[in-house]
Amino acid sequence: MPISMDERNVAKISYGGEDVEIYYRNPTSAELAAFRATQVRRKKNKLINNIFAARMEGGRKVMTGIRDGDFEFEGGLISSDPHSPDFRQDWKALLVKHLPVVVEGVGRAAFEAGLDDDDDMEFVTAGFDEDGMDKGLATPDAPEMPAPAAAPETPEPPKEPEPPRVPLAPVS
Repeated sequence: MPISMDERNVAKISYGGEDVEIYYRNPTSAELAAFRATQVRRKKNKLINNIFAARMEGGRKVMTGIRDGDFEFEGGLISSDPHSPDFRQDWKALLVKHLPVVVEGVGRAAFEAGLDDDDDMEFVTAGFDEDGMDKGLATPDAPEMPAPAAAPETPEPPKEPEPPRVPLAPVS
């Protein structure tokens, strides 16, 4: 099956027991680079998972339409087709605000399609064998880790300084 380079792709998403279709365009190389760069942020010595926000922003940018009859708001159907009687100029903003999981799904389809299609690929967590038992974080090719150093003794907090002693003059 050939890979589509059409400008109208379809993300089929199941949500709330319903199957909906969202139309999207292929991301540009600049959008793809920005998506990859924002998936993980660094804050000092911490890596912060930012995948949801990256998918939301990416999905919002590439969405081009929705299938008529798939969405309603305030009791009426909404459409992205300007020729439809149900057309709403704000259809995209409504999805972002009220159904972010759908927008995230579009971002995943547009920016991560094909990344997890390899059925032979298995991801495992370091230190866990197939039965899920923790064996520590050692791997066969990892160098032996030294034992942790003993914690230094905690010094006693400094004592309050005593007030200076002033000699009293004899009372006469």
